[in-house]
Amino acid sequence: MQVNGTGMQNMYQYRYGASSTNGNSQMKDIMQSLSPEDRETIKSQLQSLPKEDRQNYISQITQLDYTSMNSSELTASIMDILGANTQTTTTSTITDGSTFSTYA
Repeated sequence: MQVNGTGMQNMYQYRYGASSTNGNSQMKDIMQSLSPEDRETIKSQLQSLPKEDRQNYISQITQLDYTSMNSSELTASIMDILGANTQTTTTSTITDGSTFSTYA
């Protein structure tokens, strides 16, 4: 019985795109450079984005010089790109007679 490996390769190329050379392999290398916890955090943030935005962010992430960074520096750089480290300041005004309650 002859086993033909090209069938699986063709199926992979059809499913993931034939051009899985630079961008995808770089993203794979970058993700493997992260700790498992950081990898899951970044993966979930990317998956929550619309496809067009996700592709844009992945393009920016793959431009990082990840080979010269340690895991925490790489994570911080990716989080900066994703906007996770930006802080939002919210101000509100409470007028006389208003009630403000917080429940934990």
